[in-house]
Amino acid sequence: MRTIDWYLASMACMCWIHISMADVRAEAIRHDFRGKHHNEQLFRFTGPNATELVKPEEEGLRIQFGEGKTPAQPVGVYWPHFISGDFKATARYEILKIGPVSKGVGVGIEVYMMLDNPARDGIFIAHIQSSTMGPLAIRAGHMTNDEHGKRVAKYVKRIPLELGPLRGRLRVEREKANLTVSFAPEDAEEFKTLFSAEMGDADVRMLRFAGLGGGEPNASVDARLLEFDLEGSKLGHEGRIRVPVKDRVVAKAGEGTKSEPPPEPQNRTYLIALVSLGLFLSAVAGFGFYLRRRVQNASSTNHQAPTTRPATSSAETISFTCECGKSGRVKPEFAGKRIKCPNCGKAVQL
Repeated sequence: MRTIDWYLASMACMCWIHISMADVRAEAIRHDFRGKHHNEQLFRFTGPNATELVKPEEEGLRIQFGEGKTPAQPVGVYWPHFISGDFKATARYEILKIGPVSKGVGVGIEVYMMLDNPARDGIFIAHIQSSTMGPLAIRAGHMTNDEHGKRVAKYVKRIPLELGPLRGRLRVEREKANLTVSFAPEDAEEFKTLFSAEMGDADVRMLRFAGLGGGEPNASVDARLLEFDLEGSKLGHEGRIRVPVKDRVVAKAGEGTKSEPPPEPQNRTYLIALVSLGLFLSAVAGFGFYLRRRVQNASSTNHQAPTTRPATSSAETISFTCECGKSGRVKPEFAGKRIKCPNCGKAVQL
């Protein structure tokens, strides 16, 4: 039993080490769409005629539609896996052309997230041209279903932008139950928070980057998605797809990915491989030691001398001599009794 206890304790210790190491480091995926790089297992097309309106190019993933081809629904790409727990999603983009706008909520690009809860709560942040907000604006808000199941805006905030290069980053992130949307122009390090709200910890069922027609039948959008960063401990793709090395980033939990080239992701792979090897060797060694002890115990049992009754010594018997001259010995319990001589058959008094 001691051997088995030692084996189980060692296995539990190794598993604890493995889990602890896994919790220290969160996975981050950085998908660079430049160079015609588009992994459809990571980001799939969404929206009407998406395969015609969304094209991988050298400069990035281009979303382009115009008069006569303006879709009624958003068109772009989405992350096809449920996300659990804390996460951070950042889209780097550039707008080449948007407009014209005469009505509707605005024309441009958007990051949209929906939760897997009964109300289908969702938040969005968009870089748009709006008829009410001037040439350019950042629009963010909270969408939900009302008591009749109709999609309504629970909260909307708009920030006008100055004319300039149409490049930036849109971010959606969650920490515990708190969801936050923010924006950073160009390559600015600091993000500006538009709003933050508590929406619970339900899984994320949709995370999308898309071009918006905004209800304008003749609106034009020409934009590129350059990068999409997604960081979290439970991104939902585990066991379903293998993330290419070039798209993986190892980042400490709770810290964002940096703009400079990511560290080599093989370090985490090697760490997991070493811990897994240690678990395997520990299991083999423990089982081998257990079998060896069993063989040794069985061998010692088989080599024990058989138990025999001790021989009766002559000092513990009584001798007699018959009249016929025959001598013999009998057990002590026959003392004082008469026995029959085995030679002549006459009775002999002891």
